[in-house]
Amino acid sequence: MGGLVERILGFLGFEEEGEPPVDPTFPPPRLVKNNVVSLPSAPRLRLIVARPVSYEQAADIADYLKDKHPILLNLEGREVEVARRVLDFLSGVAYALGGSVQKIREGIFVVTPPNVEISREDGTDAL
Repeated sequence: MGGLVERILGFLGFEEEGEPPVDPTFPPPRLVKNNVVSLPSAPRLRLIVARPVSYEQAADIADYLKDKHPILLNLEGREVEVARRVLDFLSGVAYALGGSVQKIREGIFVVTPPNVEISREDGTDAL
């Protein structure tokens, strides 16, 4: 007789504490697997600090730029002619690759490939 009372109370909306009644005509819920999706991460950039002493080193520095590494070019204390030739060569390489050269201060430049953007704190692109 306890089953009859439970069914009547359940029909009226009164249920005992515990699990809700199971409707045998309703299919059980299907478990959905959580799909984990990996987001591609950006490749690590390596900042190359270059302080060439001769024009011949410009080609080695350009290879880093071709490999998409930004370069901090320090020409302080170099002969003016050597510094000018290195800067002209790397400016041409950066231009050909779609990158840029920006002056930080006298004798210090940042040479970037096209995958690197430099912006100031105020949001402008130029330094």
